[in-house]
Amino acid sequence: MSRWRAAPPSSMECDPPSTTGPTRYPLRHGAPRPSPFSLAAYQLVPSSNEHNFTYGRGMHSRSSSWSSFQVPNLHLPPSHPSPTAYTNFIGQRSQSPTLPVELYRLIVAYVPSAHDLCTLARVSRSFQAEAERVLYHTLHLRHHIKTIAQCQRLAGQPRLARYVRRLSIIIDQYTPLEYISNALAACSNLRSLTLRGAPWSDYTKVLDAVCSTRIREFTCHARGEAGVVRFLERQTELEQVDLEAQSFDFESLSPLAARKLWSFTGCLTTAAAIVPSRPIRRLTLTSDLANDATVRAVEKLSLGLGDVEALDIRMGVLRNPMSWSILESVFISLRGLRFLGVCSLDCARHPSFPYYIMGLPNLQTIVFGTGTDDYVKYDERVQLELVIISLSVWKHDWIWTRDISHVADWNSITANGGTGASEWWGMVSHEPINLEELAKLHVDIPTSPPTP
Repeated sequence: MSRWRAAPPSSMECDPPSTTGPTRYPLRHGAPRPSPFSLAAYQLVPSSNEHNFTYGRGMHSRSSSWSSFQVPNLHLPPSHPSPTAYTNFIGQRSQSPTLPVELYRLIVAYVPSAHDLCTLARVSRSFQAEAERVLYHTLHLRHHIKTIAQCQRLAGQPRLARYVRRLSIIIDQYTPLEYISNALAACSNLRSLTLRGAPWSDYTKVLDAVCSTRIREFTCHARGEAGVVRFLERQTELEQVDLEAQSFDFESLSPLAARKLWSFTGCLTTAAAIVPSRPIRRLTLTSDLANDATVRAVEKLSLGLGDVEALDIRMGVLRNPMSWSILESVFISLRGLRFLGVCSLDCARHPSFPYYIMGLPNLQTIVFGTGTDDYVKYDERVQLELVIISLSVWKHDWIWTRDISHVADWNSITANGGTGASEWWGMVSHEPINLEELAKLHVDIPTSPPTP
């Protein structure tokens, strides 16, 4: 018996050992390639359509869009299975179905947090584009280190900067303004801009760098009068302006600038220069001026293209209580008021106050409160609560028997350490107050612009 027959079954060989060596197939590039079934055989290849997933020859391209897989082209003998067979085994050559853009946006809208949006952005290019659109829509930059990093990112990636619609920056003394200027120069679709902090800084260069001309909301609490004027001259869609921190002289402002402005917050002198020739309907005054200058400025508020319907006076809480002459000029000049906010309760104790209220036929709500939180800095013991009185349209007499919509902690309200609100109300209306009924009532403070 030969040695082949004598060998045990577990060690028997089917074929004799080969002496010619393995068969070598020529490759185009000369370098060994991995098996078509291994993950190393697949690489990202450029595609003109980001949703087009195809298979084919593996090669590099100058395009930066990598969104499909391809199998390298192997030179195999005719008897060897073709690369198409491997391709059909792994995936189809036909294009995969794509989703409408609206469906991507609907899916992204259901993602609650920014962390989940970042995770969703890694799924595909389509989800990445829609997630970035939401992530960069509104940016609030508060710390100087994060502000610098985010501004550098926006300036270096214009694709992300074009997604920004609302940008709020709190600037401190450590924030270089050139980084903010570079970021604003890249945000071409900006609609809302807020610059706060560092009131001693000049924002002229920052405002000159703004490239968007379709901003609708603008807030600037710093210096730079020349830059603010040039900024307002360029903005044709501006609707809301807040210049609360500084008083600007806008006498040189063109009447054609900010023609759509309907809401303004700022000092009275600035408002007196902006309101004329513009359709201002909501006005917030924040300044303490001399009585004569204030009265002359209030008279200019009636020169706008429309009636001022909402007026919030935040002047003189504790330092300089607002005088009656200011409120009297308001009643005489602004006859179309529907909403009136007054900081101090003492002004309403004037004997002529009910008569002036009767002269405003459209007045519906009066708010007595602080208007701002500045009073806490001067006297923490004084607790000025919010009092909202809703008046009926028909005012038969001067005695206040109107509907009271809301009173916050009625008995604890004091004005400048004076008479309590309940005593003041009883003195004006000559009627007792039912505190239990007052606590059950509620009012909605208007937050949207008044209807014309």
